[in-house]
Amino acid sequence: MQAACHEDLVYNCHNPPTGDMPDSCIMKTRRKASILAFQALFAWDVPDSAGKKPDLEQLLSFSWNTDKKLATLGDEILVRARLTVTGCIENCRIIDETIKTKLQNWDFSRLNIADRAILRFGVYLLLFQLEIPAALVIEEAIGLCEEFSGEKSLSFVNGVLDAINRDRAVGRCAADS
Repeated sequence: MQAACHEDLVYNCHNPPTGDMPDSCIMKTRRKASILAFQALFAWDVPDSAGKKPDLEQLLSFSWNTDKKLATLGDEILVRARLTVTGCIENCRIIDETIKTKLQNWDFSRLNIADRAILRFGVYLLLFQLEIPAALVIEEAIGLCEEFSGEKSLSFVNGVLDAINRDRAVGRCAADS
């Protein structure tokens, strides 16, 4: 008998048994973690009225969500998102330098906040989470573009991440320095 992918399996299980979950459930878990990580990276790039960026602890609390909603997400989603956000911020200099190498006739500071957050997310996964297949990373970044950025961002983000992935495959990334 095949296991069904029910919403309550994805949302209400703390530490769901990933190995026994159908692929579609695993993808939903990864997708929700990606969205949370993107939202945190976006928030990190938006200073408050005093010009101060939120600190890591604030970001990792995902305070823009209600406690009830966070409780329904489950530990696996929250842990994945927190690891991604922490890794992005800790390696931001390397990530940003890597992105800058692929921007032709465009200044990094002119990237819109959503695209910058999506690129940081994707580059972090490509350079530091090598167990995740590059095609999956790029697909997830494109999905974030479709949901949170403009149509023009799809090919732009895809092109930047693909170029970084090709460089990574031959060992020519800023992370290798």
